[in-house]
Amino acid sequence: MSLHLHRMPHPSTSTATELRVLMAFEAGNVKCWAFRPTHGKPHSIEGIGWEQLWNVRFHAEPGSCPSSFLTSDPTITNGETHNN
Repeated sequence: MSLHLHRMPHPSTSTATELRVLMAFEAGNVKCWAFRPTHGKPHSIEGIGWEQLWNVRFHAEPGSCPSSFLTSDPTITNGETHNN
């Protein structure tokens, strides 16, 4: 597992920043979370205030995930290209 904590410009204001964490897991999942304080509290207890922005999977074991899930090209299945 790998973590990267960083600040990004806030999406709705040009003067504020937003705390984000990028997490990469051994299974291939990568997730990005943003800290968005609730009720004006500038701290987080037990994960309160963190919102998941996105989640992707960059790694798949051979044969465990059809490539049709990884691409929008309908001519590619199971790593093979089919020309009709």
